[in-house]
Amino acid sequence: MAGTTTTPLATKLGIGTGSVVALLRAPDDLEFDVPSGVTVQCRAVGSADVVVDFVTRAEDLKRRIDRLAAMVRPAGGLWIA
Repeated sequence: MAGTTTTPLATKLGIGTGSVVALLRAPDDLEFDVPSGVTVQCRAVGSADVVVDFVTRAEDLKRRIDRLAAMVRPAGGLWIA
């Protein structure tokens, strides 16, 4: 199919071996494969190379955005889903 890619999602998000990833408020049925050697945390504490926050309401994002941004390590990434 045109426009599809075989690049893994973890690679697209900048997640590699040794990364710390915060998956916050992820749906229970999320299927997300990460490379070996990746640490996944599910709470907004500490710092992470990549932060992925799942939101359904703009108010929730507005309330949390500063804390989420502060979690991201230099050269890291913040993704809102």
